[in-house]
Amino acid sequence: MKLLGGKWSRGDLLALLGVIAAVLAIPGMPKLLHFDSDSSSKHVETPGTAADGKPSIPAAKPVQKSRDVTSGQVNFGCDQTLPVQTPVVSFGKNPRDIESKAVWANTDNVKAQNQTVANVEDPSDHHSVGVRAEGSISGRDSENILGVKNCPGGGHGELTLHVSWTEDE
Repeated sequence: MKLLGGKWSRGDLLALLGVIAAVLAIPGMPKLLHFDSDSSSKHVETPGTAADGKPSIPAAKPVQKSRDVTSGQVNFGCDQTLPVQTPVVSFGKNPRDIESKAVWANTDNVKAQNQTVANVEDPSDHHSVGVRAEGSISGRDSENILGVKNCPGGGHGELTLHVSWTEDE
């Protein structure tokens, strides 16, 4: 056995050939011999490489997204007005075709309400990164019965926001 200082046996040679073959078969290992390639220098474009052999950036895939958020229920009394807003719905890469609608839901004993959709912008470059709903809701007027102020019942409601858009993935 050669490892112990002796001569190479047939078994030693076969073992060495087996180790060499195994190393050449490991994916990602550098290859010294390319038995499967031809002598031409054609470049085959594979996913993730451009024609010049450098890594390419995969094409962005447009994806439809939608989301619903709510402020949660707010409670108020007579003669009271509350400002309300929903959490922000954040967009991903290159948002477009944005459709949003703010609506009050599950309301009771309301005198007045309003709602709007507000853009949330990145302060560094002022591009839109999301939207949220903002609004206010007011309780009924108190009743004055024989000089006594009376509230016939407090109210409640929740501000909801539905948003749909397309972004790149």
